[in-house]
Amino acid sequence: RLARLKHVAPRLIAYHCEHAGNPGRAIYRIEHNWSVPAEWHAMDCPGGGCEPIQAEPLDPLEALPPALQVEWDAALGELGGEISRVDFQTWVSCTTPLGLDRGTLVIGTGNPFAATWLEQHVQPRLITRLGRPVRFEVRHGSRT
Repeated sequence: RLARLKHVAPRLIAYHCEHAGNPGRAIYRIEHNWSVPAEWHAMDCPGGGCEPIQAEPLDPLEALPPALQVEWDAALGELGGEISRVDFQTWVSCTTPLGLDRGTLVIGTGNPFAATWLEQHVQPRLITRLGRPVRFEVRHGSRT
């Protein structure tokens, strides 16, 4: 959801996630386009510029078996009753099972902050429910 906002840039996300104190406050600040001090960029990127990060090519994934898709849907139903509605809508509802990587279920998320939150709060529940390792990756819901 945040990535779709026209004003959102990596610098804005990085600053507020570092300085807001908690993810909810960072999201609020990002949604409402709170400014980033000019001097922060200078400290973060000496010389005033940052080199873009080159994305590594992603390994192709095995197709998701239909039975695992059913288990995924059931796991999401259980999670909906275990965590707050706001957390579910913010972090979980935008995930997509992308496929398998050597037996590990790869779940696509929209940004690295969502992946981190999901690893901390949801991953153990999914591993228990699905009976297999689970990994969250920022792949924006696309199969690559």
